[in-house]
Amino acid sequence: MKRNLKCVALALSFVSSLALAQDSVDSQLTAALKLDNPTASLVTVAKLNPGYASLTPAQQAELDFIWVEALDATKSQEGLALHFNRLATHLDALTIPDAGSKVLDDTELATSAALDDKTRIGFATAFIQALEPITGAKADLGDSYFQRALIYKQDIALIPEAVDDLQKGEDLARQASNDRVLLECEDLHSEVCTPIGDYRTTKLLGSDILSILAKENNPDYEKKYRARAESSLGRASHYLGDLAPAEEHHSAAVTLALQYGDLTTLEQSAMGLVLIQANERKFNEATKKINYFLQLATLTGNHSLELRLLIAKCYLQWRQTDYKGAKDTAEKMEAIDKALPAALHEEYISKMAVGCHCLAMIYLTPENETLAPSVLQDMKELNDWFKLWGDRSKDSIIASALYVRALIGAKQFPEAIRNGDDLLKRFEEVIDQVTDPADTGYYQQTVPHPYGHLAWVEHLQAQQDPARAESCNEAALAYSERGRGRGLQRQQVANVSNFTNLFTAGEQKQLSDEQTKLNLAYYRLHTAEADQKDNFAVHHAAVSKLQTQAGDEEQTKQHLMDQIFKNHDDAHLEVVQSQVVWSAIARRKLVREHPDTLYLSYSLVDEDRSMLIATSQAIGVQSFELPIGEQGWIDRATTWIENIKSDGRAPETAASDAELQEAKSLYKDLIGPLELAKVLDHDYKKVVIVAEGAIATIPFSALLDGKGQRFAQDYVISYTESLSLLTVGDTTDPPQKTFLCIADPNGNLPAADQEGKAIETLFEDRKMKQVDLLSGSEASASATKKLMPNFAIVHFACDGYMNSFYSSGNGLILSSKQSQNDAVLSGSEIMWLPMKAGLIVLSACETAVSEYDGGDGIQGLAWSFQAANCPTVIASRWKVDDSETSVLMVKFYEKLLAVGAVKATVAEALQQAEVSLIQSKSVRSKPYFWAAFDVFGKGDMDQTSLRLAG
Repeated sequence: MKRNLKCVALALSFVSSLALAQDSVDSQLTAALKLDNPTASLVTVAKLNPGYASLTPAQQAELDFIWVEALDATKSQEGLALHFNRLATHLDALTIPDAGSKVLDDTELATSAALDDKTRIGFATAFIQALEPITGAKADLGDSYFQRALIYKQDIALIPEAVDDLQKGEDLARQASNDRVLLECEDLHSEVCTPIGDYRTTKLLGSDILSILAKENNPDYEKKYRARAESSLGRASHYLGDLAPAEEHHSAAVTLALQYGDLTTLEQSAMGLVLIQANERKFNEATKKINYFLQLATLTGNHSLELRLLIAKCYLQWRQTDYKGAKDTAEKMEAIDKALPAALHEEYISKMAVGCHCLAMIYLTPENETLAPSVLQDMKELNDWFKLWGDRSKDSIIASALYVRALIGAKQFPEAIRNGDDLLKRFEEVIDQVTDPADTGYYQQTVPHPYGHLAWVEHLQAQQDPARAESCNEAALAYSERGRGRGLQRQQVANVSNFTNLFTAGEQKQLSDEQTKLNLAYYRLHTAEADQKDNFAVHHAAVSKLQTQAGDEEQTKQHLMDQIFKNHDDAHLEVVQSQVVWSAIARRKLVREHPDTLYLSYSLVDEDRSMLIATSQAIGVQSFELPIGEQGWIDRATTWIENIKSDGRAPETAASDAELQEAKSLYKDLIGPLELAKVLDHDYKKVVIVAEGAIATIPFSALLDGKGQRFAQDYVISYTESLSLLTVGDTTDPPQKTFLCIADPNGNLPAADQEGKAIETLFEDRKMKQVDLLSGSEASASATKKLMPNFAIVHFACDGYMNSFYSSGNGLILSSKQSQNDAVLSGSEIMWLPMKAGLIVLSACETAVSEYDGGDGIQGLAWSFQAANCPTVIASRWKVDDSETSVLMVKFYEKLLAVGAVKATVAEALQQAEVSLIQSKSVRSKPYFWAAFDVFGKGDMDQTSLRLAG
C-alpha cells in the first residue's frame, strides 16, 4: 500500500513538475513574443529549442513564429528557411491573430534582397500548402497568394502566374469578407495588368477598389490605395480611348498623391496627365502642367518625377512638330539619367530616354536622307526590350510604332511592313478590350497613326518601283481601310446578333435605370448651358458642376457595361472580331458597281504629312502625299468654318473674300493633286469622302475650284467612315411604315413645326401611307423610341446637344412637358436601338459635330444612328436658323420624292437642294445656309432601296 502511494505521489509530482515546466515554457514564449528586443527573443527560443519535441503543437508553432519574426527583425537569414518551413507544417496550431499573414509579409520583406526568387517562391508555396486545409484560414491563404504573386511579378514571363494567384487571393478575400487582403490583391492585380495590356481588367479593378474604400471609410486604406486606384483608372481609360475620364482620374490621383506623399503615383499620373492632354492637343494646358510639376520635382529633388515629365515634354514637342526642342529635351534627359547614382537608376526611364532621342532624330532626318544606322539600332534594341517587358503594353506598342517609323527613315520598307503587321496584330488585340464601340477610334489615336504609316510605306514603294505601283497602292488602301470604322462595324454586328438578349433581366434593368439617370443629367446640363441669366462666373460654376455630375453618371454606366460585358466575354469577343475584311476583290466590286463614283480616302501619317488614296473604275488605285499634318488641318478647317459662320451672320448676299480664299486654298490642297494627275478628267458624277481627324470636319461641298464653282455644283458628295461599310448589304427586316417626323417638341422652334407639316404633306400628296408626326408634348423620348424602329425614314426637327466629354453622349432634346427624365434621346441609347430605317434626317443643330477620332470619323449622332444599322444619315455640322433649315429640308424631300423614271438618291436630292440655294442669288447662296448638311453613309439610297411603304 505504501509503495502504491509512493508511486502515486511520484506520478503526481511528475505531472506537477511537467505542468510547471509547461507554464515556464508558455511564460517564456509570451515574453519572447513581445519582440521588443528581437535578439533576446532569439536567445529565449534557442534555449527552448532542444526540448522542441516535447512541446505541444501550439508551443512549437509559437516558438517557430517568434524565431522567424526575430530573424526578420534582425535582418538575419541564418536558420530562417528551417524555422519557416517548420512553422508551415503546423500553422493550424498557431493561435496568434493574423500570424500567418504577418510572418509571410515580414519574411518577404526580409528576404527580398538576400534570397533568390526560387527560394522565396518556395517559402510562399509552403505556406499556401499548409494553409489550404485549414478551415478558418481563407484570409491568410489569400494573403499568401498575394505574397507569391509579388515575387512572380518581378519576371514578365511569370505575370500569368501572378494574375492566377491574385484572382485566387481575391476570391478567398471575398469569401472571408476581408477587405484588407482584397485591396492588396486588387491593387497589385491592377499593376500587373499594365505590361500584359489587360486594360479592361484594370478599369474593373480600379472601380472596385474605390467602391471598397467608400464602404470601409478607413483612413489607412484611403492613404494607401485611393490615389493608386485613381491612377489605375486614368491609365486604363487613357489606353482604351476614354480620354476625358482618364484626365479626371489622373488629376484626382495627382491631388491625392500630393496629399498622401505617394511619390510613385504622383510620377505616374503627372506623366499620364500630360500625355493625355497632348493626345487631346491641349498643348497650352499640357505645357503649364509640365512646368508646374518640374518646379515641384526641383524643390523636392525628385529626379524620377523630373525624368518622367521630360519624357512627356518630348512627346508634347513632337506633337507640335518641334523636333529640335524634342532633341534638346531628350539630351537633357540622358544627361540627368547618366549622372544619377546606380541605386537611383530605373531601366524603364533609361530606355525611354533613348527612345525620346531616337524619336527626335527620326523626325529631324530629311526625307531625302537615310536615317543614321546608330539610331535604327537603338530603336531596334528599345523595341525588343519593351516587347519582352510586355508586348501588348502601351509603351511596347508605341516603341514598335517608332521602330516602324525608323525603318521607313532607313528606307527598309519590307522590314517596316513586317514589323508593322506585328504591331497591328498586338494593337488590335487591345482594341478588342474597348467596351464602348464609340471609343474604338479614340483608342486608335492614342498611338501615332499606325495604319497611316503602313499605307505610307506602300505609297513610297509604289513611287520607288512603278512596276509594283498598282499592287502597292492596293495594299496602301487596305491598310487605310483596316483602321476605319472598326467601332461602327462592331456595334452594327452586336445589334444584328441581338447581343443584348444575352443580358439577364437584372442586367438590362440596371442599364436602363442608369441610362435614365444619365439622360436626366444631360438634360439638366443642356438646360443650364442654354440659360445664361446669371453672371458669367455663376453660370460657369453651375455648368461645371453639372458637367461633373454627367461625367460621374457616364463613368458609372461605363463601369456597369464593363462588368456586364465581362460576364458575357465569349459572346463579346465574337462580336468585336466580326469585322468586314477589305480586299482588292471588295474594292473592284464596289467600283465596278458604281463606275460614276470617285472614292477619296484621306489618312493622317505624321504630324506634318497626310495621304490621299483615290480609287474608281477608271483609275484603279492611286496614292498621293499631302504636306500637311493634323494641326495644320485643324487650323485650316477651324479658320474656314469660322469664316463661313461669320458670313452667315452678315447681311451681304455674297460670301466674303476671306471665306472664298480659304475655300480655294483648301480645294488646292485636298483636290489639287487629283487635278494634276488628271484623275478628275474622267466623267464622275459622285464623290465619296473617307477622312479622319480634322479633315473629317471639312465641308467638301463648299470647296471652291479654280473656275469659281463650289464642289457641290460639280459632284454629288457623301461621307462614309470606311469603304468597307459600303459593301455591307441590308441586314434589317423591312419597315412597316414610311415616314415619322419629330418636330418642335418644346414649342421653341416654330419653323421646325411648319417644316414637319410641310414634309408630311409631301408624302401624303404622293400617296405614301403610314406617315406620322410627333410634335409638342407628344414628342417625348419614350414615344419616339417606341415608334421609331418601325419607319423607313425618321426626321428630327428639334434641338440637339453636344457632349465633348464622352463620345456617345451627344443627343436630341425632346419634350420635357411630361417628365425631365423623358426629355433626352442620347447617342448611347440610339446605337443600341433595333432600327429598320434606311434614312435618318437630323435637321437639328450640330448633329454631325462632336470630337473626331482616329478611326471612326466624327462621333456625332450620325455615327450613333449608323451604329444602329441605319445606312444613311443626313446631319448638320453647325447651327443654322430653323427657318432657313426648313427651306433646305423641304427642297430636299421634293427632290427625293420626285416622280419619274430615274429616282434621285439621297445624296443627289441633297445636292440638288443645295445647288438651288447656291443659284438663288440671295443671302441663302452663302455656304453657311446649305453646306452645314451632309450625307453620311450610303448616299446612293433611293425610294426603292429605302423600302418606302405605299
